[in-house]
Amino acid sequence: MREHATEQDLRRVALIAGGSGAIGGAVAGMLAARGDIVAVGYRSEREAAVARAGQLQAEHGIPALAVPLDVRDRASIDAAVQVLLEQHGRVDILVNAAGITGDRMLSKLTAADFDDVLQVNLKGAFLLMQAVLPAMRRGQYGRIVNITSYAGIQGRIGQTAYAASKAALIGLTKTAALEEIAHGITINAVAPSVTESKLTAQLAAEATARLLQKIPLGRMQTPEEAAGLIAWLTAEGAGTISGQVFTGDNRQYGW
Repeated sequence: MREHATEQDLRRVALIAGGSGAIGGAVAGMLAARGDIVAVGYRSEREAAVARAGQLQAEHGIPALAVPLDVRDRASIDAAVQVLLEQHGRVDILVNAAGITGDRMLSKLTAADFDDVLQVNLKGAFLLMQAVLPAMRRGQYGRIVNITSYAGIQGRIGQTAYAASKAALIGLTKTAALEEIAHGITINAVAPSVTESKLTAQLAAEATARLLQKIPLGRMQTPEEAAGLIAWLTAEGAGTISGQVFTGDNRQYGW
C-alpha cells in the first residue's frame, strides 16, 4: 500500500457481469454501499446499466460506471477490463452474474441451442476469469464469485443445456480456486434460491405455486437476499474461503 494512498486508492474495484439484472444489480448496490468502485457490465440493457451506475454514484458517493460487456466476445471482455485498469489501476472483484436459460427438453434441444447457453454461462465466465486474473495476481488479491444454480447440482427437467452449463461452472470454480489461492485470489460459487426477477414474475400462478411448495421457506428470495451472500464472499474477511458452493435454501429436490 502506498504511503500517501488516497481514499480512492483504498477502495476495491469490482466488475459485475450482468450488473443490470436482478441479482447483479443488487450486488452492485451492496458493494457500492461499502465503498467499492463498481463497474456495471451490460450487453443489451445499456440504459438500465447507465441509470444504475448513476444511481450508485449519487447515493454512495463512489465512482461507478456502466461498461459494455458481451461475455461471448473476448475482445469485449478485454475492453471492459482495460477501462478499469486505465481508470483505477486494478480489478479486485469479479462477479459472474450474466446468464441465459434456453429451456428445452433434451429430445428437442438443438446443438446450436446447447452451444448458445454454454457460450454465455460457462465460456463467458471462463473468459472473464482469465481476463482479470493477471491484474489480481499482480495485486496478490482477488475475489471471484460465479453464479451457478440448483439445476447444476440436482438437474432440472427441461433445462438440459442450462443445468449442464451450471454444473460445469461448479467444476471450473473448484479447479480454478485450487490454482489461484496461492496468489491471494478466492473463487467461489453461489446457487441462489429462486429469486424475484422479471423472469419469475412471468411465471403462471400455477407454476409459481408448485415452485413455492418445494422451497421450505415458502417464498422466493429477494435479489438483496441473494446478493448478501455474494457480497460477503467478495469482502476482505472471506480470504480463506475458496472453492466452495453455497446454496440459497435447503431444498432437497429440484423444480
